[in-house]
Amino acid sequence: MRIAFHAAADREAEEVADYYDRQLPGLGAEFYHELGTMLDLLIRSLFALGATKRDLARAIAVSKPTREGHAKAA
Repeated sequence: MRIAFHAAADREAEEVADYYDRQLPGLGAEFYHELGTMLDLLIRSLFALGATKRDLARAIAVSKPTREGHAKAA
């Protein structure tokens, strides 16, 4: 399943990744990886609670945030 972020949330995630990269190069990519891990956990938890793909499709359109120079969260 793919997750789409509101444009403001996507910008905020990019700002956070930039901040982390300034602290330690590569930390921004790690942030995106962890963000993807948490989103996957959230989706699996919703399924475990009985949500269906159709339920989630109505609630969210999903494509994980990516940014040039950062690994795509999986």
